[in-house]
Amino acid sequence: MQRQPLDYSFEIATIRHVGDNDAACFTADAIVRDAAGNELVRLPGKRMHSYVEAAEDDAVDAARQAIRRLRKGEPPGRA
Repeated sequence: MQRQPLDYSFEIATIRHVGDNDAACFTADAIVRDAAGNELVRLPGKRMHSYVEAAEDDAVDAARQAIRRLRKGEPPGRA
């Protein structure tokens, strides 16, 4: 019998920050969920970006790394 990997998904929440001079920058958080939809780990955005796409790319990379760690059997709280 072969071991089947668990199903995981992630969602990205983008946050827009506006400074006093009306300059906008973005961060994005990633939320990793199991197959039942339960939240396993929340990965807050660590860097500010001037483009929303760059913030989302960082969050997607973090979520994919977290899913790889979960599939290896490591605890979900590690970031």
